[in-house]
Amino acid sequence: MKLHLNQSVWEVTEPTSLITLQVFITNRCNKMCKDCFYESRLGHGDMPMTVYMSLIDDSLKRFPDIGKVILLGGEPTLHPHLPEMLSYNIQKALKTTIYTNGARLDTLQHIDPIYVSVRIGVLGLTHGEKNLMEIKPTNIETGIVYMLRNDNIDELMDAAYYAEKHFNCRYFMISSIRAIQATGDFWKDTDDTVSMDRYVSVVQDFMENYQGNLNIHIARRGILEGQHHIHHCRFLNVYPDQQVTLCPFDISKGIIDHPKYLGRTCNKHSECLLQKLIYIKK
Repeated sequence: MKLHLNQSVWEVTEPTSLITLQVFITNRCNKMCKDCFYESRLGHGDMPMTVYMSLIDDSLKRFPDIGKVILLGGEPTLHPHLPEMLSYNIQKALKTTIYTNGARLDTLQHIDPIYVSVRIGVLGLTHGEKNLMEIKPTNIETGIVYMLRNDNIDELMDAAYYAEKHFNCRYFMISSIRAIQATGDFWKDTDDTVSMDRYVSVVQDFMENYQGNLNIHIARRGILEGQHHIHHCRFLNVYPDQQVTLCPFDISKGIIDHPKYLGRTCNKHSECLLQKLIYIKK
């Protein structure tokens, strides 16, 4: 399916394919979100700093073209050595994204925005386990990812305007929850998840009516058409116990892989399900 937008308003682009190292530095979290893709691993345990440094060094030796590192969990800001991890990445000339629920943004006040970016995942504006209004705004430059469920579609537009007004927001991204732990299949829906057809309709309606000035990122979710077609797996997901999963959508299923299989052809769709479209206001 294709989005039909006013080309005099929006310029569309797509990011290049990068080898991405996603490190789950802690199993601890300060939220309990329904359909969390990491739910089966939540609990106790942080990745030791020595293990983290070895992971970065070994990954760079094996895959020197790593384009970025994403730190997540659990809630990555709970890790006591997060500042040291960021510093180590900078030493290795690696750019880092911290994927957080935003509850502890105050701990990120001193990050270097040249090397470190912050992405906040939310599940609504005023309600939901992670809602935007409960996050204390700061001057930290952020991207905000709105994860659609059937219970938060009505707050999507207001959330975008709120993000623009109250946060130093670089972009607003629309994606959707897929309850893979419950269904075992990316394509199956539950009462909570937004069907693929409805997802396209919601995104189309949002883009037609949004009057703000933020750049908008849209997860293609294997249903929206794009110009780029990435057919191989480009993610390494590493847990605190050093086990590895390649496709992020296999995390909920507890599938364990080996790094040597990085680059294999996608086994869920004709192309990668994690591609996105970027719409830039002209």
